[in-house]
Amino acid sequence: MSGNNNLTPFTPGERAKKCGKKGGEKSGEARRERKALRDEIAEILSTSVSGMICVNGKIREVNNRTLQNLGVLSTVENWIETGNHKAIRTIAEITGELKPKEEEQNSESQRVENILVLIRTAAETAEDGNGDK
Repeated sequence: MSGNNNLTPFTPGERAKKCGKKGGEKSGEARRERKALRDEIAEILSTSVSGMICVNGKIREVNNRTLQNLGVLSTVENWIETGNHKAIRTIAEITGELKPKEEEQNSESQRVENILVLIRTAAETAEDGNGDK
């Protein structure tokens, strides 16, 4: 029979102390693993790319762009070509231009303006893109 009848509480003492220590060590280990993963992802995204690459099925020549730049460009292109509003919303949330709580309070026109600002910024960045074609 399961339930509260078969549970025994920890009593203050050596056993509780050992279990607490063991839990703290595991928690620290998990935090270190997550930090290592975040650092690894940041390093990969900051990798510089040059030469011919394929982005959204299109061959492009890029000069000294990071994978993060190319990912943002790909997401914006996806939104423009397909009208998938989730793509641009993702970028807006990541950049802090659109926060979930703000979105509920903002009028539709304000949300559209936020997205247009992002698109203009992305277009300007693409124009200054170190020789992209």
